[in-house]
Amino acid sequence: MSNQENIIWRRLSSTDFDKGYIALLSQLSTVGNVDKSVFLCRFQQLEQNSDYYILVAEDIDTSTVIACGTLFVELKFLHSCQSVGHIEDIVVSKEYRHLGLGKQLVERLVQEARNRSCYKAILSCSPANVTFYEKCNFVQKELQMVQYFHQ
Repeated sequence: MSNQENIIWRRLSSTDFDKGYIALLSQLSTVGNVDKSVFLCRFQQLEQNSDYYILVAEDIDTSTVIACGTLFVELKFLHSCQSVGHIEDIVVSKEYRHLGLGKQLVERLVQEARNRSCYKAILSCSPANVTFYEKCNFVQKELQMVQYFHQ
């Protein structure tokens, strides 16, 4: 693990497959079979859709992606046709936790939502992560419901 001086924040790049992006996501949830060609195809789709913003932190000493998160901007008719920022897929590599990177990541995504004129940012989390997100100025509101189609 490096100190924070060797960490850069940037948008997801097509080269991040080789820098461990998929392996990092697997620390969060099931990724499935995503080889390099599948990654590059999805990357191109996301690059063509400006509503998606994927932020990564890279340890430049090891050329490894060590943290990532996604902002998806949803266009609404509500609130005079404003937008909502959905924050998703927040993960910091196990080796880099407790350095404040998670809070920095969320703060950067919230700022991006503000820059894109969103009237709010929302996210879902497990009960174990509520305290962390409260430290990032989120408050609990309502409940999340889900219906899975494939697993």
